[in-house]
Amino acid sequence: MRLITYTPATRCSSPSLLAANPFAVLEAEMSRILGTNTQNGFSEAASEGSWIPVSIHEEANSYLLHAELPGVRKEDIGIELLDGQLKLSATRRWKAGETEHKQNFARSITLGEDVEAEKISATHENGLLTVTLPKREQPKPRKISVG
Repeated sequence: MRLITYTPATRCSSPSLLAANPFAVLEAEMSRILGTNTQNGFSEAASEGSWIPVSIHEEANSYLLHAELPGVRKEDIGIELLDGQLKLSATRRWKAGETEHKQNFARSITLGEDVEAEKISATHENGLLTVTLPKREQPKPRKISVG
């Protein structure tokens, strides 16, 4: 049996982020293991800063997109829809001593053709952004009587 010594990664894009973001070490370690940059690895489009973790659930009449944004104020969240792409962006701001820091997050999601773009709505509560993506009404069969 061969033993391998584990040495955790301590590199991070910014030393101040390492102190303020407890997940910075995990992100750096995932980058090292996978050979990718996890800050942009889960976004279809290149983004500045970190990616936003999202989950999408289908319901009978809509899709629900949940994005985790702890520590982000409602005013610092941006949602845009352009050419079937839903673009989420957010900025987390914090103070460490007398220094102010900010971290940008972004994510682009391609929407299906069955989403009714005009009726998309969003709410933000306790660090969870919920975007409701209503489905288009499907044509229903019409019964025709023979006369």
